[in-house]
Amino acid sequence: MESALTGALVRGGRLVDLAYAALVHQLGITQRFFPQGFGRLDLIDFHEDVRQFQQWPPAHFPPQLPWKKLVEDRYNGHAYKVFKASFRTPCQGRVYDALPEESRTAHAMLIVPDKPAEGVPCVVHLAATGDHGYARRTHLGLPLVQQGIATLALESPFYGQRKPHYQQGSKLLHVSDLLLLGRATIEESLLLLHWLGHAGHEQLGLCGLSMGGVHANMAASLYPGPVALTPLLSPRSAAGAYCSGALYHATAWTRIVEDLRSQEQEVLAAMQHAGRGSDLVGCARWWADSRSQLEQAAAQQQQQQPDEQAATQQQADAAAARATGEVQAAAHATAVQAASAAESEAGSSSRAQRGAASEQPQPQQQTQQGATPSWHWQAAGRWAERVSSELRAAVGQVEKLERDHQHEAAVARLHEVLETYTDVTRFPKPQRTDATVIVGALQDAYVSPQSVLELQQHLEGSEVRWVPGGHVTSFLLHHRSFRAAIVDSLAKLAQPPPLVAAA
Repeated sequence: MESALTGALVRGGRLVDLAYAALVHQLGITQRFFPQGFGRLDLIDFHEDVRQFQQWPPAHFPPQLPWKKLVEDRYNGHAYKVFKASFRTPCQGRVYDALPEESRTAHAMLIVPDKPAEGVPCVVHLAATGDHGYARRTHLGLPLVQQGIATLALESPFYGQRKPHYQQGSKLLHVSDLLLLGRATIEESLLLLHWLGHAGHEQLGLCGLSMGGVHANMAASLYPGPVALTPLLSPRSAAGAYCSGALYHATAWTRIVEDLRSQEQEVLAAMQHAGRGSDLVGCARWWADSRSQLEQAAAQQQQQQPDEQAATQQQADAAAARATGEVQAAAHATAVQAASAAESEAGSSSRAQRGAASEQPQPQQQTQQGATPSWHWQAAGRWAERVSSELRAAVGQVEKLERDHQHEAAVARLHEVLETYTDVTRFPKPQRTDATVIVGALQDAYVSPQSVLELQQHLEGSEVRWVPGGHVTSFLLHHRSFRAAIVDSLAKLAQPPPLVAAA
């Protein structure tokens, strides 16, 4: 019976994903994602990130973390210890100021085999969407002590102990909260990797499920050393999940539409600035190359003539105006067509009524010259009422069409924003892409297989493995496959890197 149930869950993985999303997100039990719109996208500044991480380690990273031992125990005869640390997030400036007070203190849990750190690999596990606390990741990582592998789970901002008091569950209020969550998670992961290296752990890895896999990719790309990477059910960017995947119905599209009406230019300006900054991040391979390439890229941007920048801005404004014009033109064209059709039909009806009236016997001549017969007023009233009703229906159709166009424009704009800020291919490639094992689900309604393949293409030499089922069922049923991927990525890291053909 259990195997039959498991098989049914696997075969219906996509349906389970959609049913879970409908149950959790569409019944109105909790609010939707981003109920307060875009927020401040300018809080994330890739230019600042490049300057901050040019030197390693960053000067503001603390030399020690305050670990406290919680428990000692055994798992299948293998002794292990559990530690926990709470520390001020290393984020600075605008990122620190924008984080809720509860999120400014980071919390992490370390499960380590009871043996010297030297020779013990350690993998940093990053949280998926809605992953409060450590239970899911410790359930995945604890059995790895049998292979002598330590697990370090970081609690993300906005979740668990770091959840702001005004937030319902995992439903972030702003799009910018999602970006802040990622930005803080990445820097905190880099701090943890730095500490692990100093503590004697020679082999390091990054792992994450879904959104955690995106953040693991980004942290691996910015770490100045070799790390094993294991993205589990993870996309190339967050855009697909929110704009076409199962989280589409969990997004507050009405507020996104309203925000675009009032602040589209601000959204476009933030995206353009972020796009230029991500170009710098993409060439910031400071762990392998001299900084000359990075400095040249920065200098090239600074040397752009004002008229070129103005031309770029004008082109962006023109493109936005054309897109807005097309939407308005389509709506107005439909309005004209609908009104014209209604008027034509009403005119035909009026002519038919006049023709029928001409065939009827003429009424007796009125005693007062110029007086209008009562039957004519009645016919005119019926005609006016019909025209008014048809015009109201036409206006309603046009308003619906305009709302549909505005909704489509909002979906497209959010997709652009998330592609700009969460696309891992905008970041440099990790030093050892060959030590990457990706796991995707064949019937995933949150993360498309196409997005998984795009991630693999970016990480040259990486391996992709497929499990049957959807996003939810794979998390429930395929922990063994996930652990095997973690173990194998560390084994690949232990091997010499592949030879790179000379250019």
